[in-house]
Amino acid sequence: MSLGQSKRWTRAFLYVASFLPDVLYGWPVVLFCRLAWGQDLRWEDGALRCRAREDGWLERTFGEKWGGVTMSPHAILYMHVRLWPEDAEEPMGIQRHEHVHVEQGEAAQLAAFLEALVLLVVLLIVQEPVWATVLPALLWGTGHARASGAANAAAFLRGEGGVGEYGGAYVGSHAEESARALAAPEHDRLHDRDE
Repeated sequence: MSLGQSKRWTRAFLYVASFLPDVLYGWPVVLFCRLAWGQDLRWEDGALRCRAREDGWLERTFGEKWGGVTMSPHAILYMHVRLWPEDAEEPMGIQRHEHVHVEQGEAAQLAAFLEALVLLVVLLIVQEPVWATVLPALLWGTGHARASGAANAAAFLRGEGGVGEYGGAYVGSHAEESARALAAPEHDRLHDRDE
């Protein structure tokens, strides 16, 4: 199954740009969830993914509201396993939806990686080796999280979703709206009860 095509070297560069969030929190969270509440673990078009067990805590706690979550650019947790046919030949809507988030995360991490490189060079030029170690790493490692947070904050400021509403500002963010639109119509059947 392929949800997208890319050249080998360009894909490798996206992995380098996404290395810190993938290794520091994305992959460890997915691995832990697999050990504690997961059904399987495998690579899916470049992302490490885990499906939650139907009787596990993840499914019981989040399965009614969320079909999946992209933890970092290359780390995905899926719920709704009861709706997931094992022999599906085409990607399901929720897979397409989460892989839109993978692409968004890769773009955010690419920007963060390049910003961190520029900051590193500037700090080395002004001879600040300690700051040159810390600040670029912070900037690089948080690109995906900062982009997601900014998308949610902008949606909240626009009045799209609020405290106490299903999904809050996340549902109104441009990232979630585009993922839903690009994954439709199959994705919508999982979220009909949400509207």
